Amino acid sequence: MVNGYYDFATGTAFIPYLGAGIGVSRINVDASLVGANRVNSSGTGFGLQGIAGVGYQLDDNWTGSLEYRYYTLQDVEVNLSNGSRVDADYNSYSIMVGLRYTFGEKKSQWLPLLLHLRLLQQNQHRLLAIISCSLIGTAQLSQMKLSQF
Repeated sequence: MVNGYYDFATGTAFIPYLGAGIGVSRINVDASLVGANRVNSSGTGFGLQGIAGVGYQLDDNWTGSLEYRYYTLQDVEVNLSNGSRVDADYNSYSIMVGLRYTFGEKKSQWLPLLLHLRLLQQNQHRLLAIISCSLIGTAQLSQMKLSQF
């Protein structure tokens, strides 16, 4: 899954952001269904994710965050023990608390685009990398729906 984020510059220590993710996901299902059929199968499908959160910049390098994520994986075929197939839909609702340390130069919250352009002009042949490490605690609610073909 690949995620992209957009930070809204507020000029304060609070940094709201939105994100989205897209990718190929795999699900493993092990469940008993009504009628003595059993699902013990896996399937691969197209996954989507929506992200909304707010960060609080503690200092130049540390940022705390509170984030909500909605993840969905739709129309994945899994096999029943009797040989038939079912269509599985998976949805996940997560609330995440994070702490991030950023290495590298401090970014301007007021003019991130101008800062980026200035860095490109000054460092035409040098790649500037900012590496982030996250410590994340997660609360998650998941839901799955199986439909017979």
